[in-house]
Amino acid sequence: MSLRNLQITSAITSNLGNVVYQDITDSLPKNPKNTWAQLAGVRALEELTTIVLHHDAYPKKNTINYSDIQLMTKIATDHINNKAYDVTGEGGIPYHIFIRNGRIYQLNDLQDRTYGVASNNGYTVHIVVSGDYFNYDVLTDADRNALYAAILMVIDVLPKYKEIKAHKELNATDCPGYDHIKVRSDIKNIQMKIQRDNTVAAKRERGFSVANQAAYMYDKSKQDDGDGAWAQHWLDEVYGIMKDKGLL
Repeated sequence: MSLRNLQITSAITSNLGNVVYQDITDSLPKNPKNTWAQLAGVRALEELTTIVLHHDAYPKKNTINYSDIQLMTKIATDHINNKAYDVTGEGGIPYHIFIRNGRIYQLNDLQDRTYGVASNNGYTVHIVVSGDYFNYDVLTDADRNALYAAILMVIDVLPKYKEIKAHKELNATDCPGYDHIKVRSDIKNIQMKIQRDNTVAAKRERGFSVANQAAYMYDKSKQDDGDGAWAQHWLDEVYGIMKDKGLL
């Protein structure tokens, strides 16, 4: 089984906007002598219980001229050339998910055991936001939304998911720099909202709103004025959507 090409559900996008996700695992440099799978092995899906939050510690002012791909390529190359853990170097970029400029990039199969947190890599999935949030940077709204969408995407595919941890809660480090407690709280609130939105009562309420507004607009559309033209235009838009869905 492979945990690649994840999906952003409609429930996630309705809460966080149209966040863009792309799996670029095959586009980044890999260690020709040792991939992550060869170097550290592959975890069983049931072993993955914890999402770990990181920053890449590169101040944004120093990487402004890098494209997203260029920066990730640099980070991957730096790790491949790092011989501290193995004489052949690391397998590549050590994160599973990378956030930059409001976009989500998948960098490794979630089941690959990468070197994200020393002594804690058997059960963790690593999500990094580009920037140095301990010393210089502040999470933008776009990056925060992308981070939250990425977390929810990963939670959706982990049957044994338990918790979100900051890197510094597992090792002595300043990473991730941003407020991980707020992240945990916000994720819980979004999950609760998604659950509420999926109740029968919530669906009935939305259905009533649609029916009520459609009846109002149909009544308005009979008028030969600006309101009538407005209502006719939007009813035509809705007609097209329902026709595409086979509802008309």
